[in-house]
Amino acid sequence: MSRSALRILLLCFLPLLSGCFLFSSSKEEPKAQKPVPRIDTENGFADLVLPITRFRCTEQFACLLEGRGQFQGKDIGLRIRLSADLSEPDPTGDLPEVSFRKDGVEFQSLGDPTREMALALQEAYGVKFKSNTVRKVLSMTSVTLEGNPKQIEQQELKFKLFFDENEDEGLYFEMYLNIDKKNGTLTLAEKDPEYRQNILRAFLTKPKPREPKTDEVE
Repeated sequence: MSRSALRILLLCFLPLLSGCFLFSSSKEEPKAQKPVPRIDTENGFADLVLPITRFRCTEQFACLLEGRGQFQGKDIGLRIRLSADLSEPDPTGDLPEVSFRKDGVEFQSLGDPTREMALALQEAYGVKFKSNTVRKVLSMTSVTLEGNPKQIEQQELKFKLFFDENEDEGLYFEMYLNIDKKNGTLTLAEKDPEYRQNILRAFLTKPKPREPKTDEVE
């Protein structure tokens, strides 16, 4: 074969070779899977993880989040409201009284999805409790353990929550709320398994009528 013929042959094949190289080097990297609802059961705890499906904050940093998705064939979910005046963690690592916010975090029912969420927790908790209702709102005192609430989109936030501190309903419990906006998840984490019954009753019963104080009675 003459040198000119060999040159023509190479010129014909070079585009094909470069095309093969480009094709082999441009393989798409696998996309990160979207989070789905799950219940992590480690070390004797049952922690519910929900994907964040809605997120909105006002200029005053009061935020509304919704965690929702399919779990074992059921639509489960919860809306969460964060107060605008949530504190940053105390630099000493202590929990001074000024760091606590009454009604700092509010759980709001989505109706059936929230009831199904509570029933999923009931199974994970191993607690039997029959109910056909779901409470519309759970208002809790909160204290920030990690992260700056005003930087919720950049930092993971961890709160400790307290419900019914005065035992008005006999349903006192503590739990943790973790919000990881960057990875799109929120977590309802147990503080102690001894609170399981109260957590379920708080979600699945109507609030106890508030008795008027003595000075409110005419």
